[in-house]
Amino acid sequence: GYKLGIALPQFILDFNGESGGLLLLFTVGLCILLPLVVASIYLWRSSKYTGNYVKLQTRQAYYELMKPSLTTSKVMDVFIKAAEYTEIPVRKTDDESLKKLFASVKSELSLDPKKMKQDEAKFWKQDPAVIKAELLIQKQLTRESAVLSPTLQSDLRRVLEFAPRLLEDLMKMAVIPHNEKGHGWLSPALGVIELSQCIVQAVPLSVRKSSSEDTAPFLQLPHLNESMAKKIALQVGSFKEFQDLSLEERSKLLREVAGLSESDVADVEKVLEMIPSLKIEVTCKTEGEEGIQEGDVTTVQAWITLKRPNGLVGAVPHSPHFPFHKEENFWVILADSNNVWFFQKVSFMDEAEAISTASIAISETMESLGASAEAKNSAVEEAVEKVKTNIRLRGIQVFI
Repeated sequence: GYKLGIALPQFILDFNGESGGLLLLFTVGLCILLPLVVASIYLWRSSKYTGNYVKLQTRQAYYELMKPSLTTSKVMDVFIKAAEYTEIPVRKTDDESLKKLFASVKSELSLDPKKMKQDEAKFWKQDPAVIKAELLIQKQLTRESAVLSPTLQSDLRRVLEFAPRLLEDLMKMAVIPHNEKGHGWLSPALGVIELSQCIVQAVPLSVRKSSSEDTAPFLQLPHLNESMAKKIALQVGSFKEFQDLSLEERSKLLREVAGLSESDVADVEKVLEMIPSLKIEVTCKTEGEEGIQEGDVTTVQAWITLKRPNGLVGAVPHSPHFPFHKEENFWVILADSNNVWFFQKVSFMDEAEAISTASIAISETMESLGASAEAKNSAVEEAVEKVKTNIRLRGIQVFI
């Protein structure tokens, strides 16, 4: 028959006639105590984190600080309160450097010009690690991180490494139910999305403000700085109008207005070919009813179609100023005024997962509508074919 053996050191089996005791101690230590210690350490560590590897302390702070009217700049004030950032070391040698950083990004901070001295004093009363995190992020947004000392550059890398998952958790805290109807808040959710884009693309928050909002998209293109972007925006208006120009018109504009070389223009064109355009088709259905009335439980489905000039489906965003891998994601949000009814993240990278999601959603919808098995299977097959042509499905039942 089958036998199982365990190889043990010789001294355990033969040591002055005490092999039995040693063997017992060895067995207890290896098979019982060691796994318990390892499990205890794991549980102690994991109990401090959410499923997204964000500290529970951070999530609690984000939830408590979240407000329905937060704008992008105010979202930044919440974002930097993460426990992950308060643990970043603040050295005595950082004092002078942080003062210089403050002076260089002062105009980007949310300080009121009418009470500048009071706001400055309030700023410096914050946790030193929080101050450091915000100043480093502002240096990232203004694309001036190269002037930082090696130690501060290392700290900035740590700040940026945490940023994507912290921002995703902050997004969840904005859109989870905050009122008796189960609605989240739209304003802070949009603020989180904008802050995420600014950090990844290194775009100052001031550029995203209404007075210069047309400039921000141009800064996502290679070789363009804020001055060049403003000149181009004055010439063509919106970024969409810039995209709609012919290749010759755009090349001439980039060379004559922005002063780019032929190779720089070619780099811009490559990035433009990667930028996706999205189309969304939404359907609303109520079981057993032709129309929808207040109080109905309604199934909302959104089909999202992605297209790129270069024909690719999934792509890694052009983000040369962000030192870590960043996947391309989109947020589908159903909102009314400042109330978020539904939200989901959409990715075009994983087709298999998208097929599974669409199949389950369509199958459940058809069953709720009382469709036959044949009709249900046909609808699922149609959904799968849609997914294979770069279309994604998101859906939910909402109480109107």
